[in-house]
Amino acid sequence: MPGRLLPGGIGGDALRVAFVVGKGASLSTVVAAVLLTGCGSTVIVSAPSGPSGTPTADTSTVGINSFTPGTFDPNSSESQKSADDIFNNAMQQLGSATSVHIVGTTTDPSASNSTSVFDFTQTTARLTVTLTSTGQITIVVVADGQAWQEIGGGWVPQTGDQLAQDLAALPPKSASCALQAHGVLTKGASSMINGTPSIEIKDDGLAPGDAPNSTFVATTGPPRVLRIIQNGTTSAGGDPTCGAATTTDTTTFQQLDFDYSRSAPDITPPAEPAPTAG
Repeated sequence: MPGRLLPGGIGGDALRVAFVVGKGASLSTVVAAVLLTGCGSTVIVSAPSGPSGTPTADTSTVGINSFTPGTFDPNSSESQKSADDIFNNAMQQLGSATSVHIVGTTTDPSASNSTSVFDFTQTTARLTVTLTSTGQITIVVVADGQAWQEIGGGWVPQTGDQLAQDLAALPPKSASCALQAHGVLTKGASSMINGTPSIEIKDDGLAPGDAPNSTFVATTGPPRVLRIIQNGTTSAGGDPTCGAATTTDTTTFQQLDFDYSRSAPDITPPAEPAPTAG
């Protein structure tokens, strides 16, 4: 989830949303931007389901990069390690997580602020973003190596850069991208994040497609990412296959809180037909 967290912006009928850990530059650009095109219609929230209308398990690995869990010494405090080692351990944990629930907020003075709720498994995702100003809700579902956005009560397949950005949100891919490229990492202060001791890893945000950000990593138990905060705008560039935005991102602040305690959600391809383009 490098780079920005949840860039939100309105441009005509396009709703910009970010949600990938690896933006092609670093975990700092923590949630790659996704361009979700709408038709100016009200977005109706409904749970996608299988052909019979009943949720079905998804076991597909189409388009998903495998990720090998890293190892760490449970008797050694993460806070004593280098910033790079802590970050690498955290990305290994994130990339192998079977279920991740993320709640986020985004500030974008040039567009619209938003709140978000993301649910991930290794191969599926449900991404929900709500605009603060209007209450409009946008949903994207990722499954079977494909992605759909809900528009006007139906589900529209995502293609091209949009699809690449959606797939880059999945934990194996986003963690892999975060490890490939990020800015200079330094250790910050220790703190408690939602009741868990953590160490702050600062990214200077100078890599292409990156933004100044901090990743808070647990120092007890597995070295998991607990929170990511972006403070500052995202630079141009980055790897498109890692979800790097293709348009200017004006997000100035983002915060994502991570929860690994929930059971893996049952996310399947939507059965509803796509609406007529409007």
